[in-house]
Amino acid sequence: NIILNYLERIQFQGISFSGGECFLVYDRMLEWLNFFKINKPELYYWAYTNGINIKKEQLEELKKYGLNELRFNIAATGYKDQSVLETISFAAEIFDYVAVEIPSIPGDFEKLMEVLPAFEERGVDYLNLHEYILVPGDPDSKNSPKGSFLMNYEIKMEYHQDSLSNTSRIKKFCRENAYKMNVNNCSLHKKENQM
Repeated sequence: NIILNYLERIQFQGISFSGGECFLVYDRMLEWLNFFKINKPELYYWAYTNGINIKKEQLEELKKYGLNELRFNIAATGYKDQSVLETISFAAEIFDYVAVEIPSIPGDFEKLMEVLPAFEERGVDYLNLHEYILVPGDPDSKNSPKGSFLMNYEIKMEYHQDSLSNTSRIKKFCRENAYKMNVNNCSLHKKENQM
């Protein structure tokens, strides 16, 4: 009820379920979705997943309970995991929208190029490409060209300087191949505006 009152005051237009991997606590996600759909049926609902070990029955149940969209981070599984791609196909048949949402990693450009046709064939609506944030312990963190960004004037972040140009290359490839899926550049500046 505290969260519900907060939603009333701020006039949100949607609710997302993320984590970690929200399918690891599937029952809890379903319980929250049901609670919010009963109390705020007008809102838009989406969830984030890596797509690993998801059952078709779970997707059907989430659709029945009112989930509008599912977003997959396929970078987490090396881009070409066949079971994840099949889950994406099934999700695209039943949800209003399906997105692939990944960091725009310059070193993974070729891997992504190989799988983009599969996204188009499987009915992916959106490809959301995040500016690649470098975190301590990330193998790319040591040798990559880095930039610095101060999120909301207080959170210092390092990012891969070639990430945005990588996103431009991907967008160009999708345009040249007349793909229907929309490609979204989610830069750190855009994230800051959303926050």
